[in-house]
Amino acid sequence: MIQQEFFKKTQTDNLLRLRFATTCGYPKVEGDKPNYNNDSGLSWYIDKELLYAELATRPHRVRAKDRRKPKSKVV
Repeated sequence: MIQQEFFKKTQTDNLLRLRFATTCGYPKVEGDKPNYNNDSGLSWYIDKELLYAELATRPHRVRAKDRRKPKSKVV
């Protein structure tokens, strides 16, 4: 599985977390060489353009905190 397929199958919350990450467990393209510099084993750099393109196709979510009615101001 390559990153594009992984992004399509992954939940939106996980994709939002990947925005701040630099690596993931899937290569950008088949045959891509892994990055061995971290302690978690094999990992590949995230293609941010693919990630953001997939996030753009997902529905916009509003936090529950922002859906609450505004408090009335006491004057």
